[in-house]
Amino acid sequence: MAAVRINYPFQAASLSGFLPNPAGLFEPSAGPIGADDGAVQIDPDPACALPAGTSLSFPVDPGAPQAVGTHAGSYGLGGQFAFARTVRPFRKLLAGQAIFEREVVL
Repeated sequence: MAAVRINYPFQAASLSGFLPNPAGLFEPSAGPIGADDGAVQIDPDPACALPAGTSLSFPVDPGAPQAVGTHAGSYGLGGQFAFARTVRPFRKLLAGQAIFEREVVL
């Protein structure tokens, strides 16, 4: 038997990310995900630290206006204008898998 699983990250160029509604899967969404990097926290555990000489993205001047783009923001999480504010782009991890059974006759 052979099992194959492919994980493919997807990020939309013009769709916005929305929070799921805790009331259920078929309820209206809880609103768009705001692009606020001020709420991002980095784990202080040394085992989770980035290797020396690397960073998550290029640093952004905190006094500059909110940047938009696929990898905008001080942590590279992205941002786009929608709903009269800056929100996160839609992104998901798509997965495909298959299991094959192979018989060899000698």
